[in-house]
Amino acid sequence: MNKKILVGLMLVPMISLAQDAPFDPSLRGIQIVPLEKINMPPEIKQKMKMNLSINKNNDYENTDDNDAAKFLINIKEHANNQFANASKYAKYGDGDTSMKHSLQEIKLAIPFKPIKGVNEKDIIGYAAGNSFVEGKGWTGISVFFSNEKLGNCSYQYTKILSVMLAKEDVAYLVNKKPGGKSIKGNQYTGFKYNITWYDNDAAHELDCANKEYNPKLLSMMIVLANVIDKG
Repeated sequence: MNKKILVGLMLVPMISLAQDAPFDPSLRGIQIVPLEKINMPPEIKQKMKMNLSINKNNDYENTDDNDAAKFLINIKEHANNQFANASKYAKYGDGDTSMKHSLQEIKLAIPFKPIKGVNEKDIIGYAAGNSFVEGKGWTGISVFFSNEKLGNCSYQYTKILSVMLAKEDVAYLVNKKPGGKSIKGNQYTGFKYNITWYDNDAAHELDCANKEYNPKLLSMMIVLANVIDKG
């Protein structure tokens, strides 16, 4: 199976996924290093430095590429469409990544319990993610839910082997675990608020989308993230 490394522009997580060999066999778990020591194209580093400034000022990245926010804002419509067409996805068997009503409908290769801090009535659906291990199941999962104050949200849990984070942007927001925060979007299509945090063997991501720009929503998300993490 090919090595997979994910590189983000805000926190710079370089992630070796659980089903693959790590990007450096000598490194496992969480590695926090200066940005300048991370091997990546100069233009990406420059973009990340700009975003560091945005984060420190508690501002948002104004972007026209706002598909993630639009998707979450309209997630109920997407979910209902996938529920209505469930028979079309059945041919994919356990490899199906469409939205499911319940956690039990997804074959997982990892232990995962229902998340805390979210009422069952507010859960929109579940979707498999990351990668599928033959004979075992998926190594990641997303839970979609609505929140009266935060908007529509998703919590993503991904099994990993290692992660490399840029020292300049690491924040310990969730139970003293390294991670970060960001806001992206625009006043026309809405904003995606993001909180990430990492264990030695898992990546966690909480996203909420809202038409309103309000930095206080991040503080509310951090409270929820701490509840989810304690599980």
